[in-house]
Amino acid sequence: MFYQKLLFLLRLNQLLRILLFTAQEVKEGQQLKYFILKNNLDTRTKQTNAYLESELQHYQKHLLNTIIHRSEVINQARITNEPIQVFAPKSKSTKEYQELNKEIIRLVK
Repeated sequence: MFYQKLLFLLRLNQLLRILLFTAQEVKEGQQLKYFILKNNLDTRTKQTNAYLESELQHYQKHLLNTIIHRSEVINQARITNEPIQVFAPKSKSTKEYQELNKEIIRLVK
């Protein structure tokens, strides 16, 4: 179990480094408006979340306020090939995606 968590954190670190490197390249090369979404967030993984927060500290103005949490209902919707809004219209996940839509619309206007 320890090695699985360690491997997960190493992969997460690699992916985060790629994301931040790409964001830096875009930042230096062009004036593009970009946003970072915290997606598939598991509130039980305190150390991982703390690490993410520290790594994203320099990108606060690009972070979206909406957070999409990890949820089994999202997995079930994917399995059935249905949008989350159809599969579970009253779920917390559906509400999070609705908030994300509203936030993006406000930002791109």
